[in-house]
Amino acid sequence: MGSNSLAEFIFHFLPQAVFKCSLLSAPALLIIWHLKQRLIEKRSQVIAVNVAMLIAALLSLAIMVYEFYLAYFSGAEYYQYSINRARGAYWWALGGQLIAYQLLPQLFWLRRFRQSVYAALAIVIPQLVLYYLNKYIILYEVGRLDINHVLSYFIEDWFYYIQIWCVYSLLILLICFINKRRRKTTLLSSLKH
Repeated sequence: MGSNSLAEFIFHFLPQAVFKCSLLSAPALLIIWHLKQRLIEKRSQVIAVNVAMLIAALLSLAIMVYEFYLAYFSGAEYYQYSINRARGAYWWALGGQLIAYQLLPQLFWLRRFRQSVYAALAIVIPQLVLYYLNKYIILYEVGRLDINHVLSYFIEDWFYYIQIWCVYSLLILLICFINKRRRKTTLLSSLKH
């Protein structure tokens, strides 16, 4: 492990946390959209989820470029696996991941998509399909070995979700707070003039 292993862990953990929680929270936005809420505005919630997905997509894309850069210029065997992943038997999985997790969320740069619940759902649906396809491939490969491996995989995965929900909740609350505060300052400045 190098000296920057903590930074690499954080930059790998944050996009995964945002994407895994967006798979659950973005469909819930459609339900929330039809409910009456008083605490946080609906539109600011939608913008917060979409901006979080955009930030995670940018971080994930930067990580992928960084891994390919290290694999190309370093002689380390560990980093060569990222090139093998792109040219190996599951190249289509990497291509789908690139499209669903890195390129589709770039549509949130446009204001029209960033403020739409339906755009969030349209972007999350391919991510859901890829997520469950990935789980199916892992379970298929591991299931051939032993059923105990499959059960331990599920238990570890559920404990991992607790950490992910904490990080994601803090990120969404931070973006909602910044968005609400920005709206108040623009409202106050328009009232002064």
